[in-house]
Amino acid sequence: MCIEALSSMACMEILDPEGRREKPVLTLEMLTGQPWSYSASMLQSILDLLPLRGKGSRTGPMGFYFTLLSRSIELGLGNDNKAKLQDQIATLLQFAQVEGFLYPEKRSSDSSSISSSEEVIVMEEIFSGYVMSSASHTPSASGSLVAELWDSYLSHNGSDPKMEPKRFTELLETTPISWRQSHDQLYRTINSFLQAHQDLNHDEKAAVCKYLNCQKLSQGACVEAFQNDMLPLKLIVEILFIQ
Repeated sequence: MCIEALSSMACMEILDPEGRREKPVLTLEMLTGQPWSYSASMLQSILDLLPLRGKGSRTGPMGFYFTLLSRSIELGLGNDNKAKLQDQIATLLQFAQVEGFLYPEKRSSDSSSISSSEEVIVMEEIFSGYVMSSASHTPSASGSLVAELWDSYLSHNGSDPKMEPKRFTELLETTPISWRQSHDQLYRTINSFLQAHQDLNHDEKAAVCKYLNCQKLSQGACVEAFQNDMLPLKLIVEILFIQ
């Protein structure tokens, strides 16, 4: 417990997640006897101290681990360190909040899709790791929660006009479709993509919407979807019959 507490205190100085300081206070430099340029090696030492826990066993707030992972990427720490953090996050994913996830920075000069950014790829690996570690792909309360978290994350990124329909579908498939007990968030995610890609042809729309089950939509989502002219006509007809 003492090691965990010291690690947390040190990380709060190194990471400064609220951005309140241009650099950490002097106490860390005094403790280590090293200038702030040694932050990467200090972060490495803290990662070495972090205890690993089994699936579902929490050791600290999830935002703490995501901040560690974000700074590890920023400081260019090795893949082994990132993999360790990703594995730890994957075991606790059902406790996470979408606001704490890694999001790519939007650069006006960047011509590539944010779906190819390191942040999105790392998040994809984390969720894939959770799926692979699950005993089965049968629906469960935690699996449904994780799938909804993933859909919420994608809804933030699906509005990227540079993302291809095939890549969007691949991202949807990261978590099993069968885990989604409700399709309300899936609908919102798909709609976010469609609104940003209004030039899609019929076949592309059908491919993007192929996993949407209208029978798993709430009444409110059905009403909204019925009025959505971006959806394929087949889905509109299905909703009409459900109504």
